[in-house]
Amino acid sequence: MSSSSKAVAVGMAAGVAVLTAGLLYLLTRPVGSKKSAASEGAAGAEGEVAGNKPKLGKEAMIRIFERITGMMQMVVMNLAEHEQKVRMSVESRGKQISHEEMEQYLMTQFRQAMAEVEQTVYKENNTTEEEVRQATKYYEDDEDFNKTLLKLKRLFKAVTGQQQTQLPEVPKEVTMEKVLQIMSETMDGVNIVLESIHKELADSGLSPESTEFKAELQQRYLDRVGRVRAEVHSKHNISELLHAAVIKYQQVPSFQQELMKISNTHRARLEKLGFQDS
Repeated sequence: MSSSSKAVAVGMAAGVAVLTAGLLYLLTRPVGSKKSAASEGAAGAEGEVAGNKPKLGKEAMIRIFERITGMMQMVVMNLAEHEQKVRMSVESRGKQISHEEMEQYLMTQFRQAMAEVEQTVYKENNTTEEEVRQATKYYEDDEDFNKTLLKLKRLFKAVTGQQQTQLPEVPKEVTMEKVLQIMSETMDGVNIVLESIHKELADSGLSPESTEFKAELQQRYLDRVGRVRAEVHSKHNISELLHAAVIKYQQVPSFQQELMKISNTHRARLEKLGFQDS
């Protein structure tokens, strides 16, 4: 995928509060915190035993997280510059982008970038996400490891502005199935918006390969996606709880699998619009 196409494609997921698989769940917990009931269940389902010494030693884990943090620092710097460009583009059209919409946009790009950075660093260190997860649980109360993890948490907070210790309690009626339904409906709405905008621009005579087409596609998307998200959240009366609910279920294997299915469906529809991997 070209850099311009990739930037647009990343932005297309901005209205969906989907956490990618990876280590992002760590960034929403206080340093050294114990696992939640949901994560305990996930660990049990995967047959993990916290007392078993992991393959990765503490020094290796600190090196891996220092590398991830260093690469993500560059991402955050680029996001700050990109935020200004997006705002200027919106304002030049006499419109405004809300704080919530911009926050979702930046969070999505942070998550996408971190998922890619993680995989790069794992390859560099000849390890896997699963090995890192197991080692993270083993060293979660280690002072040296937590100092390194804290640096990455601060980057996440700088982008999201979130207080990691103040997530609201998720009611029992907000089940994992309901959260997945909401995310699926939101993503479906996003896809419909994208396809509609793509058709509008193609019918206007613009070439899908042109810079003008991509810029206009992203702009119109930002103008409309907030309404899609708001409508779905209002329908289920969950807007303020969705992020906390996703965090609650993040480590449950079946939840991750369903997220991947939703993501793959979205990616397939993006490819039909011309955002092809190369």
